[in-house]
Amino acid sequence: MRLRKILTVLLIAAAFSTASFTMTAYATGEPEPVSIVVAVYGPDGADDIKSCTIFEDLTINGTVSIGVPLDLDGYKVVINGNVVQTSNINIGSGELIVNGNFTQSGGSITFDEGGKLTVDGNFNQMATVSVDQGEMNVSGEYYQTNGKLTIGSGKLTVQSDYNNRCRHYDEDGSIYYTGSYGTLNMTDDDGYLCVGGDMYFDSTGNNASGSNYLTA
Repeated sequence: MRLRKILTVLLIAAAFSTASFTMTAYATGEPEPVSIVVAVYGPDGADDIKSCTIFEDLTINGTVSIGVPLDLDGYKVVINGNVVQTSNINIGSGELIVNGNFTQSGGSITFDEGGKLTVDGNFNQMATVSVDQGEMNVSGEYYQTNGKLTIGSGKLTVQSDYNNRCRHYDEDGSIYYTGSYGTLNMTDDDGYLCVGGDMYFDSTGNNASGSNYLTA
C-alpha cells in the first residue's frame, strides 16, 4: 500500500534518508486541497512511506486502504466510502468517521480518552481492537472472526447484530457458521458493550478452559 493510492500528492520533497516531509494533498474527488499530512519516508523516498500523521481535520471521498501506520493526533478524519485496514490505526483522542463498511484484515485499532470511531456500515474484525478508553459505534453488523476485542473502560455500541463466529457459504449459496478465533476481553468494571440486535457468540478462545477473558 502506498499513501499515494489514498491521496493525490501535489508537493513532495525528495528523500535520500529516513525523514519527515510535508505534503499538500487533495481528497479524492475534491477540487481544492483539503489538508496537510506528515509522512515519514524511508531511503527509497515516495515509494517507501513508513507512517502517516494527520495534523488538520481531513475529509476523503472514496474507498481508502490504510496500509501504513496512521495516527490521527487528536484530529477528525471523515471517509465517505469503505475502508480496508492492514496496518495500525491510532485513534488517540481524535475522531474517525467512516460512512461505509470497515474491513480490518490486519493491524490494530487503539483509543485514548475522548477518542471516537464511528462506522456507518458493517465492521469486520480480523485483528486487534482495543477500546481501552474512548468510544466505538457501529451502525451495521459487527463480525468478529479473528483477533482480540478488548473493552477496557471504553464503550462499544453495535446497533445491529454482533457475530463472534465464522460465516461460510455452500456451493448453492446457503450460509452456515462455525466457531470463531476471535476473543472478547472485558476485565474492567467500567467497560460497556451494547448490542441493539442479536448476539451470536461462538468463540473458541473465550470457551477455552482458564481463558479469564470475561471477569469484570
